[in-house]
Amino acid sequence: MVGENVNLAESPGEGVQLKIVNNAGSMMTEFEVLRRVELIRSSSAAPFHKARQLLRLRRNLAKQAAAIEHAKAQLRLTDDQKASAALTRLAARTETLNDDVREAALRMLLADKGIGLFPS
Repeated sequence: MVGENVNLAESPGEGVQLKIVNNAGSMMTEFEVLRRVELIRSSSAAPFHKARQLLRLRRNLAKQAAAIEHAKAQLRLTDDQKASAALTRLAARTETLNDDVREAALRMLLADKGIGLFPS
């Protein structure tokens, strides 16, 4: 994982604390991802360039998903079931967001070609 840091540090009385950091210094939240998708969609750029920006965002999500999977693997060494369940949910939501961004990029390209395979 290039540029990704996953640290597990145990604090007395708090269990395992998880810190996942991407190249920008923090993970993108679902809100941030959806906001970026909307900003890209509403920009005046050509559809091809919008699709490229969305795919760039998707690559960042893939890196984030890899960091989450790495953290899940490290967490399996502990007995913290609650944190493991939270990471499993986070990994599933990140994958869904990844798919949503991919679909938005595909819509941009198809709209540019005048093809409407997906209902809006």
